[in-house]
Amino acid sequence: MELTTQQLIYVLFALGLTAAALIGLAYCAGLRTGCSAGEKQGREASAKCWRPMLTDSRGELAEALQRLDAREREIRALRINVEQETSDHQAFEQQLQQELAAARTFALTWDDQQTLIKAARQLGVAAQQFARTGSTKANHAALHRDALSALAAKVQAAIDGGHVHPDTELIEWLDRAASVYGHGEEYVQMNFQLAADPTGYNHIRDVLKLAKQQDEEIDQNHAATLQEAAA
Repeated sequence: MELTTQQLIYVLFALGLTAAALIGLAYCAGLRTGCSAGEKQGREASAKCWRPMLTDSRGELAEALQRLDAREREIRALRINVEQETSDHQAFEQQLQQELAAARTFALTWDDQQTLIKAARQLGVAAQQFARTGSTKANHAALHRDALSALAAKVQAAIDGGHVHPDTELIEWLDRAASVYGHGEEYVQMNFQLAADPTGYNHIRDVLKLAKQQDEEIDQNHAATLQEAAA
């Protein structure tokens, strides 16, 4: 059977459409397969790239945590040592304070030295009276006076050697309690209250110490009187 020209054209057109459809289906299938393969390859390449970096980061993090833990242990140990040293220092300081307080309890003071001086002066008066009698016996009062004077000198040396004699306090007390008057350009006069010792003084320091002691006693008695009046 012979086809007409028009029929032949329809047949060729149908064959072209069929071929185009087959080519489109093949292209879509190939594109889908290529995309899947490309995605898989991309995941594998990404994993190969990031896995070593992630492993290195985890290792660095673990190492940093170990260093941090070591530093924290060192800090805790240092804190314990500091606390222990502080406790030992406080205990040692407390022990020294107790020993110092005990030593001060038995330490010789200026009052002790003044007591010895006064006793030596009284013995000196007795020695003079005994000497006036013309007796040939031993003057024991004079011997005891000399012994007490020597002992008072040793006490003064011990006080001075311990840097406890209050010369600076005496000057400060004079600045507060004494009155100073100028007489021309050659000399000045200093006045302060003192109940004098009739037996005399060995040194000007003894005068100042006695005056300071009496002034402090007056202040203490005055304060006590005010407290009693307030009560």
